[in-house]
Amino acid sequence: MKKLFQALALLAAFVLLIALPQAAADGVRSALTLCGRVILPSLFPFFVCSNLFLLLGFSTRFSARFGGAAAKLLRLPPAAGSAFLLGLLGGYPAGAQAAGTLYARGELSGLDAERALAVCNQAGPSFIFGVLGGAVFKSAAAGAFLYAVQIVSAVLVCRLTAKKQYAPAKAVAKPPQPESFAAAFSESVRRAGMSAIQICMFITVFSVLSCYFLLAAGRFLPPEALPLVLGSLELSAGCAALADCALALQWKLCIASALLSFGGVSVLAQSRAAVQEHGLTGWAPTQGHIPSGVPYIGFARKEILEGKIEKAMIIGKGSLFLGRMTNLFDGVSFVIQANSGAEKAAGVSEEEIKKMIAKSMREFAAALLASEEE
Repeated sequence: MKKLFQALALLAAFVLLIALPQAAADGVRSALTLCGRVILPSLFPFFVCSNLFLLLGFSTRFSARFGGAAAKLLRLPPAAGSAFLLGLLGGYPAGAQAAGTLYARGELSGLDAERALAVCNQAGPSFIFGVLGGAVFKSAAAGAFLYAVQIVSAVLVCRLTAKKQYAPAKAVAKPPQPESFAAAFSESVRRAGMSAIQICMFITVFSVLSCYFLLAAGRFLPPEALPLVLGSLELSAGCAALADCALALQWKLCIASALLSFGGVSVLAQSRAAVQEHGLTGWAPTQGHIPSGVPYIGFARKEILEGKIEKAMIIGKGSLFLGRMTNLFDGVSFVIQANSGAEKAAGVSEEEIKKMIAKSMREFAAALLASEEE
């Protein structure tokens, strides 16, 4: 049945490409324009620098100096701190690539690398401030807010899904010696080029899919739904649709946060491809953010105080893959409601609890003495 579905989907793709070649051409041109203007200028130089950072051994020095603080904050091995930093600065999928490289070099075990993928793979400041803060909201403060939400939520996910005390893995290979600068530079440029081309190809494929989807169902969807639908396929397309959406600010912030937390199928495919060559499963990059609804909390409080609403439920995204394949979770939901002012009934005091424990201990001791006398 699965093979039949794949065959039918492939046949439909061939038919669409032959019957509607102009839509595919428009999607390719749009994707290549995006890659030329945004993706390659921001990601390729950073990929070169991040690979140099890892291959020249600076990640080991960083972990030795700041790894303890990172381990306490993230409840991950000290070596994961450099991947977390590169992910926050470089964006998708720089963090996933860094975690995979650390695993391949023996600085992280397989289990630790998989857990690190859940928090080290983030949208970068260039995308958040340039696209969301600049083009969508036209406010640097909105970009800073979304970036802060992403960082806090990533840390929360890592802490909530970790053990209280980190226990390092037993079998982790000794990291190799740093390469010479010439060799590291050549390898860094090669890896960066392959990664950048791979990312652009994924963006192109999903841009074409978005064009065909708009042709088939675009007329039936309300404009408010387009950002979420397109963003579920390709992140930048969803953000572009959000800029033209006539929604209130709080809803735009919520949608932007949700899009950043999911990343779109295109980002998930990019992240999976980035770590697959190192032998990691690549499922964890689909996680990373609990509070997709955090931007609405302030607005919810205001509307509750004004009497416009009675309560609001903040729904944290959950993951089928993470729940079924591991014992971790990343979905937490909670309800905000007005304080009713009712006082709770007085509970049992500490003194009464002590008396109850003392009474139980006396009865237990008396039972032991009675059994010995018999």
